[in-house]
Amino acid sequence: MQGLFLLTPGAREIKSYQFFNRRTDLHRTLGAVIISHPHLDHTKNLMPVMQTFTVKNLIDGGNMRGSGFPQLKAARLFAASHHIRYRAITDKGNRLPTEQN
Repeated sequence: MQGLFLLTPGAREIKSYQFFNRRTDLHRTLGAVIISHPHLDHTKNLMPVMQTFTVKNLIDGGNMRGSGFPQLKAARLFAASHHIRYRAITDKGNRLPTEQN
């Protein structure tokens, strides 16, 4: 069974982990982690999410600066080293070139 699950990596506590205790059929797998912009309130817990769940895709806006960019950069590196598909999509809808394209 597939479904949509929204998790906010910037939340103080990620209570959403409990969701997977009820939905064992999802095998702790996230189809995508989407980061709208690299502000710390969006990326603070990004690495724990990447390391705790099986993530199939990491999608962001291709930004190279912001208060949460160090966490986003770490997630991009993690994705590359763990064979997680990465896509950067600009605000105009254009995909930026990445090593995994």
